[in-house]
Amino acid sequence: MAPQTIFEPESEHFMDEFNYTKMMIMKKTKKVVFLKILIETTTILELFEEIKKN
Repeated sequence: MAPQTIFEPESEHFMDEFNYTKMMIMKKTKKVVFLKILIETTTILELFEEIKKN
């Protein structure tokens, strides 16, 4: 008797879960990149303000 597979990559449910997980990772990655840019921009602006004061 052949062993049963835990995952059936051909199944629609597996692909739906895979696509959902991939989409969530992409969304989180976009948020992280956006926040990094925001923090860097804020830091640069603060630096310019300090330079103006001096």
